[in-house]
This record gives sequence, structure tokens and C-alpha cells, in this order.
Amino acid sequence: MFEDLSVTDVFPTPIWTVDLKPEVAGELNARLLAKIPRPVLPPGANWQTDPILHQHPDFADVVRLAESGGRAAATVRVDNDKS
Repeated sequence: MFEDLSVTDVFPTPIWTVDLKPEVAGELNARLLAKIPRPVLPPGANWQTDPILHQHPDFADVVRLAESGGRAAATVRVDNDKS
């Protein structure tokens, strides 16, 4: 499912990076983009999606991927000794 799992040190905080395989990402992105409403806005206006998209059944795959990535990241040993 994952193409790559790595850790990037940014400042003192490691950032977990999980890349999906291209075929998984492409299908998922297409499906999700169709579910995110995109209103036509007048110039200068802004808009933000509802902050509870993760609770919508159409986004269950994204939640599962985030949880799976978190579990995978928890298995990676991080060497905090930079000396």
C-alpha cells in the first residue's frame, strides 16, 4: 500500500512522511475530489471545507490510511542521539 515511509527531522521534531503507491493515490484523489464541494467564489472571497470531513463515510479510507501510517511509523526506530 505504501510506496515509502521515512522520517524527516525538521527542527527538533521528526516529521513522518508516508507516500502512497501511485495507483492508490490516483484512485483515492479522484474519488475524494469528487466528494469535496467546490463553490464558485467571487474575486477576493475565500472558503474552507467543513473541519469534520474525517467523520464523513466517503472519507473513511483516508482515516484508515492515516491510522495505518501512524501504526507503521510507530514501528520505525528513531535515533535521537545526534552526537
